[in-house]
Amino acid sequence: MSIRRLRSTQCLGITPFTRRFYHIERPFPLSTSEDTPSDTEIPYANPHIRQYYVNPKTGSKHVASSHTIFPGTGRPMPMNVELTHYAPMKLTPIHGQRTCDLHLRAYTVDQIEFFADFAMRAAFYLKMPVRGPAYVPKRTERWTIVKSPFAHAKTKVNFERVTHKRLIQVLDAHMDTVETWLGFLRKYELAGVAMKAQLYNYESIDFEFEEPEVIEQKPKEEN
Repeated sequence: MSIRRLRSTQCLGITPFTRRFYHIERPFPLSTSEDTPSDTEIPYANPHIRQYYVNPKTGSKHVASSHTIFPGTGRPMPMNVELTHYAPMKLTPIHGQRTCDLHLRAYTVDQIEFFADFAMRAAFYLKMPVRGPAYVPKRTERWTIVKSPFAHAKTKVNFERVTHKRLIQVLDAHMDTVETWLGFLRKYELAGVAMKAQLYNYESIDFEFEEPEVIEQKPKEEN
């Protein structure tokens, strides 16, 4: 449990440092030279990233890495490695139907921001439109105890624990893909970050009539 000890002269309402994640509408596969828009239409200032931008009219799905050879490896840097230096990309939802809500909890900002970034990148490569990470109001708990074992001691100590929260919403995704995403996050979960997922499954009105009949099996009686 992470509990921070505060002095009597220290302010209790400390605002933690937070980072913002920016939204990019579409992924950028490599397109042909004649279909590449002008520099004013490309929202990426880095020339290394511009070559992966594609006009939505082309529909090209070819993805390539940089042509620059790095002396350390003797190979060009893959695009997914280059994207780790930028904010996570997001796919634009089509229908906007919510499929999953992933709640993250942590006592430190760095851990929850890092894992939220990891979850966003994993959702992008699984082609799931996501929304977030949204900043949920944090929970602050404070305790004041007597520093000395003497009952009437005047010296007291203040303790504070801040629980940071984030919310990631998955939209327009198949349930099998969402379960694969959650299993991947569960496998590579980060210590100190708690996860809670709420799944939403849309069924027809006649769902109870479409389900096959379940035969109840009575437990066997022990002799």
